Amino acid sequence: MTAQYQTRNDNCVQACVASILDMPLHKVPHLLDMDHDGHGWDRLFKWVRRHRYQAVWIDGSNRVSERKLEKSGTYYMGIWPVRSGGTHAVVMRRGRLVFDPAGSTEIVGPLVGYVAFQKKGNGCLVFFLLLALLLAVHWIVNIH
Repeated sequence: MTAQYQTRNDNCVQACVASILDMPLHKVPHLLDMDHDGHGWDRLFKWVRRHRYQAVWIDGSNRVSERKLEKSGTYYMGIWPVRSGGTHAVVMRRGRLVFDPAGSTEIVGPLVGYVAFQKKGNGCLVFFLLLALLLAVHWIVNIH
């Protein structure tokens, strides 16, 4: 993980992705900036796949997947509500905030969710199949 600070008020996700994937900030597009149609996350996940990574969204209320992610020891993105009223992305590892691309943000309230990244070919399929299974079980349990 190579820390990349955000350069604008709204590019914390871009900075977190660059940090986690060890890329310079200018190499990662600010895809959420183009989220006028609600598909910014989809575009980001497709971009990540083109760079030989997989990304998965984990809801902040999914404690089973959260514990598994924390035990993995990998870096991941946490999305938190902030005092200004929006959300903010930070880099996390083992359940702890390890890097805030804004330098310091007033995080309030419970975590919204996580985005986990895994390099393709490094046990990626097994990791994401297990996460998908846990997400499906969580969804079924909460529906019924």
